[in-house]
Amino acid sequence: MINLREIKDDGELWEQFAEEFLSLAGLLTESPPDRGADGGKDILMIERVSGPMHTKAFRWLVSCKHTAQSGVAISEITHEKNILERVKAFRADGFLGFYSTIPTAGLNTRLRALTDAGEIKAYKIFSGTLIESELLALGRSWLVMRYFPESYKAVRPLHKLLDEYIELRCDLCGKELLEELYSCDYRSLVAEVSK
Repeated sequence: MINLREIKDDGELWEQFAEEFLSLAGLLTESPPDRGADGGKDILMIERVSGPMHTKAFRWLVSCKHTAQSGVAISEITHEKNILERVKAFRADGFLGFYSTIPTAGLNTRLRALTDAGEIKAYKIFSGTLIESELLALGRSWLVMRYFPESYKAVRPLHKLLDEYIELRCDLCGKELLEELYSCDYRSLVAEVSK
């Protein structure tokens, strides 16, 4: 449904997309994407972990890899070298992979081993299919529109109001405007809901 290959470059724009995507998930940016040698860190994000008595900042080292054009899986040998050293160098607690394809079994095994040995506290992989699922979730259509405009034209998600689909008919012509979104190129749609 969402074609991640719409992001043509393999670096900068994918990292910007990752930062916005992860911010929507509730993470805070500590060190944003930038140009130049990054020492194996694309982004550093902070997750606030709250308990009944204390809030702790959990630092994620985010590694962004965009291989959707080629379809190549992300491996620990080719793409994710020296994971432990990178996590330690940036005093991160966990490793977060943000990939437009999928990780190899070897990469998953390596991350699991690092976690099981207590060398990193946690890891999380956002693969292409998980990213797509999250993008299709309620309220994220603006992110699809910004980074994947062609996919947005095809998907144009309709959102329920008041837990049900409510028609929106034009007072002048009688057309069902929400269904027309799929065939017309509206720049905006303004509606008023009252109960």
